[in-house]
Amino acid sequence: MAASPYRDSNPPVIKNASQPLRSRQRRWLLLTALCVLLPPLTSKGYRLPDIPRVNATLLTQSIKPQFAVLFPIFNLLALVLLLAAILIGKRAARAFAGFTALAYTLSAFLQNISVTDTYGLGLTTSTFALTLLVAFAWFREAAHPQVVSPGLHPRRMVLLLPLALLALWFPVNPVTLQPDFNPRYLLTSGAALSFCMLTILALVVLLMDVARINPMTLFTSSLVGLLIGAGNLWLEFIHMPELAWVGVLHIPLVALSAAGLILSARLPGGAADH
Repeated sequence: MAASPYRDSNPPVIKNASQPLRSRQRRWLLLTALCVLLPPLTSKGYRLPDIPRVNATLLTQSIKPQFAVLFPIFNLLALVLLLAAILIGKRAARAFAGFTALAYTLSAFLQNISVTDTYGLGLTTSTFALTLLVAFAWFREAAHPQVVSPGLHPRRMVLLLPLALLALWFPVNPVTLQPDFNPRYLLTSGAALSFCMLTILALVVLLMDVARINPMTLFTSSLVGLLIGAGNLWLEFIHMPELAWVGVLHIPLVALSAAGLILSARLPGGAADH
């Protein structure tokens, strides 16, 4: 059996391949930082010190519930394609990437546009732009697939798959916003059109086998996931503590995103150039 190139103490091929990846990661990091600084847009205006409050209001009163007819369709597709991407093969992983890109694009509009009495028509520009960045990364993945079927890793399956299923289930009563483990939410939660829960699904697929994935897809999903996830923890544990249970369901997003960022920094160049 041939010796693994990874045993070489000074592997020049991997070193060279990683250089364009690191450069690209720095560019995307700068672009992400610029997106974070974007202020919300509203038809009635607001004072600059009120930006955190404006964002919180717009995000918690988005137009997404008005499109509840889409929830069962996207939740079911997410469940089927998640399992297929893990169990079947590269074609299923590519279909999952295409679905994920589409779901991110829709969620960018549904979750970040709102109409409120206080601010009128509003757009949370920052999270809107960040979500579209991740959608772009997954559209690239679908067009030039690098993610392949992760295969069966029993230990990872036991750890990661329940997190994906919990995210898709999103057991929250839509009226009280308290824990509600009604099984019908697997279809009606709308989690597949929620950036945070969709990112948990995406990261589960990516982290199943980090040796065979596109490091830029992992980096982009993890970076934005960590930023938006941390923002949600602030919103739900500090700014609006009555949403604490929703905050608990966002903890896996922060944990998986942090793990994804660490792993993406250790991966060789992979598909960084395509």
